[in-house]
Amino acid sequence: MIDSEIVVIYEPEIITVEVDSPDSVIVETGSQGPPGLSAYQSAVADGFVGTEVEWLASLVGAPGLSGSFYEHQQSAASVTWTINHNFGRHASVSLYTTGGAQIIGQVTNINVNQSIAAFDTPIAGYAIAI
Repeated sequence: MIDSEIVVIYEPEIITVEVDSPDSVIVETGSQGPPGLSAYQSAVADGFVGTEVEWLASLVGAPGLSGSFYEHQQSAASVTWTINHNFGRHASVSLYTTGGAQIIGQVTNINVNQSIAAFDTPIAGYAIAI
């Protein structure tokens, strides 16, 4: 009885590894199959109508947010940090100790301009909101 099977594609061969038990492994190799479709050919097969140049242009998304960020300094140890980033959107917030080590806290976006970080014990440090 085979517990699991892993297929590894390693050109020019396909290697099938069957794990029969924790102590034994069966390896079989086979020949490489035919080349697959390009991403453009796959898009056409899925209904895209247009040239390859038009398809490439369709992959470009809207501009992202500017590279702005906000750094909140929390000099007094506290179980709650109020981070007023004023972005006008919800932020992604990373938390750090005063020494620069990343820490875990519960971050909640209160509104589009403010986030709250909560900790089990009082801690000082800083937050980077992007």
